[in-house]
Amino acid sequence: FSYAHQDGEAGYLELLRAAVAALPPDRSVFRCLTDEQFARCTERSLIIRCEVADQILTVGGTARNPFVVLSGRLEARVGDRVTCELTPGALFGESGLLGNQRRGADVVVTAPSTTILALSERMFAEIAREHPEIGSTLFANIANDLWSRMRDAGLLSG
Repeated sequence: FSYAHQDGEAGYLELLRAAVAALPPDRSVFRCLTDEQFARCTERSLIIRCEVADQILTVGGTARNPFVVLSGRLEARVGDRVTCELTPGALFGESGLLGNQRRGADVVVTAPSTTILALSERMFAEIAREHPEIGSTLFANIANDLWSRMRDAGLLSG
């Protein structure tokens, strides 16, 4: 891993805005947020440049922070089975954030030039508590992303 930029560095927010603007508009967890709301949601975030075969999450891990794929591709795996492919705009690591559960899959980088955005679990909690209008938009976007993944996997119940 290499850390591209950390919160507080000059130009970080502009770099992050450009990366998010390049995501498919219907796949961004940040869609429908104002510029100010976006800045609030990405406080304490970190852009991470990854190499092929880097393991980002491990089954059973206890960290709670979620991630967003900014570029490249990753796979979620349980044992030898690929459970889903993660492409730009995809949120992953949601089991810790939403379910307060241990990580349910290994997540491994499968494409060169992959970058991910590590978000802060604490930021999500603060926003839900202090800015419910932002929190409701974020969590609605997360629900839509998860619904899409369940639909694509044939896991919807009707």
